Amino acid sequence: MPQATRPNPPVLWLLPLTALLVAVFWSAWAELYDLATRHEEYGHILLAPLMAGWLAWLRRERLADALTGPRWPGLGILFVGLALSLVGEHRLIETFWFAGALLAVCGVVVAVTGIGVIRRFAAAWGALLFILPLPGVLRPYVAAPLQTYAAACVDGLYRLAGGHIELQGSVLLIRGVPVAVGEACNGMRMLVALILIVYTAVFTWKLGPRLRLLFIALSPVVALVANVIRLIPAVWGFGHLDAGLAEQIHDASGWAMLVVLLAALGWFVIRHPTQSSPATRRLT
Repeated sequence: MPQATRPNPPVLWLLPLTALLVAVFWSAWAELYDLATRHEEYGHILLAPLMAGWLAWLRRERLADALTGPRWPGLGILFVGLALSLVGEHRLIETFWFAGALLAVCGVVVAVTGIGVIRRFAAAWGALLFILPLPGVLRPYVAAPLQTYAAACVDGLYRLAGGHIELQGSVLLIRGVPVAVGEACNGMRMLVALILIVYTAVFTWKLGPRLRLLFIALSPVVALVANVIRLIPAVWGFGHLDAGLAEQIHDASGWAMLVVLLAALGWFVIRHPTQSSPATRRLT
């Protein structure tokens, strides 16, 4: 009777070493969790590991081939992560701090399994990058255009439907009630989450590199359209209902759009070939 194949002994160290690295960088991981649970704009942080796990599961048949290649690059990645985290912590650069913690874990995985795990599971590693919040220095350059375009689109749609609404900058006046398309309505809450969903979709379906890049490039447009759709009932609510109820409609509509897009992703996964099929195993 043939003996069961045992895992490569070094791989058995992966879980305790990863747990050790998480403990070493606990403050960074705790801060990421706090951002994800306390600020709706960063809710995608909790979604990223789930999407990465899904993409890794689709490529599970590559695991045997992934445990190949030199392991020494993992030590280099680990030390870069440590250095980046220290710089981020002392210079108060959160992006470096978080990226260092993520790189350190990546380095341990490579040091244990081999560099092949990066190449064979590249799409899953890419999804994990969405754990990192958008750097504060870039945020105004993204939020301001989203805010302006969302207000203009809602104003145009209301006027097209014969509604009485005024646009003053990024403030909409409906029945004399000002609705500021600012922090709560500019679409930042949905932008990264929608890009992550599109990213997961294109690496789930059987698509070529050019189509994948095209869909990912168009995902900000999808985010803008989704934000405008969810703003329409919210703006109407602020003009016709109690402010508290209108705020609930605003929050619920945002989550509803994400649920709809996740449901659409699930439907396409069922109806179209995925990376787990033999015809697509050669793709990233």
